[in-house]
Amino acid sequence: MLWRAAIVRRSTFVRRLTSLSPHLWSKIGQIDLQKTTSVDLCGKGLRATEMDAIALELSENTQLQRLDLTANGFGGDGAPAVSQIVRSCPTLEVLALGNNNLRAGVVTLAEALATHERLRVLHIQANVVGPSSVKTLATAIASAPGLEDLDLSSNAFGPVGGVAIAEALASSASASSLERLDLTACAVGMRGAVAIAQALSGEGVAHRLRSIEMTTNFIGPDGLSAFATMLMGNTTLEELSLSDNAIGELGDRDTGTCGQALAAALEMNQSLRVLDLTFNNLSAAATQALVAASARRAVPLELKF
Repeated sequence: MLWRAAIVRRSTFVRRLTSLSPHLWSKIGQIDLQKTTSVDLCGKGLRATEMDAIALELSENTQLQRLDLTANGFGGDGAPAVSQIVRSCPTLEVLALGNNNLRAGVVTLAEALATHERLRVLHIQANVVGPSSVKTLATAIASAPGLEDLDLSSNAFGPVGGVAIAEALASSASASSLERLDLTACAVGMRGAVAIAQALSGEGVAHRLRSIEMTTNFIGPDGLSAFATMLMGNTTLEELSLSDNAIGELGDRDTGTCGQALAAALEMNQSLRVLDLTFNNLSAAATQALVAASARRAVPLELKF
């Protein structure tokens, strides 16, 4: 009587789920949180108390691989529940937490993230993460052995946070698996940009980073110069976005000084495939120098102005 067994299992599942919260069933739908490998709870309006109930269910899941909690807004009070999920699900590979107003709650996540061996993708964009919180988070992330894709965009943690990330990158160089780093709109400024570029260009650095998003960080010409220096010795980076960073506005608009150092670096570097310099008001001289350098490369380069 397989059909009867199926009905019993479904009935048990329904009773278990509806007993957790009166509104949870209507919010998340018919998802067996204890057995599903991929759970999409994006934009469900989940509160912190409901996250506690979901964490209890997911803690029994021995095969969870992907969890999307984007855009729920459960705040820092929901962070302990997420930490419980991370600790209880060693098979978890992808975790999306963007737009949840976590703020200092990310500190609660730090220890759980640092000891997780399977996590490959972590997105924490737009969570109002400040400089002190991102420092703790960056230190923990540096210990995560399998992390490949990290999105911290739209968290205005500023230069202090940028330097903290740079220190984490430098300390984890030999063991890091990180391939993609998104720091779009994090206000790292010139100081943070220089620190990050230096962390990726020091002697003996063995990073695997293939893509860095530094869009809208007001790095200026000094930040550009630091990335140019980094590119001279880097052999892994394939995509670099420095879009909307006031490079031309703060640099020499007549001689194109901003483009000269980068042009020299592009001729030396043979790994970069895409370079985005849009919305920087570069001078004609800088643009010409970069185009000429790109044409002389053995490896094709897509330049965006």
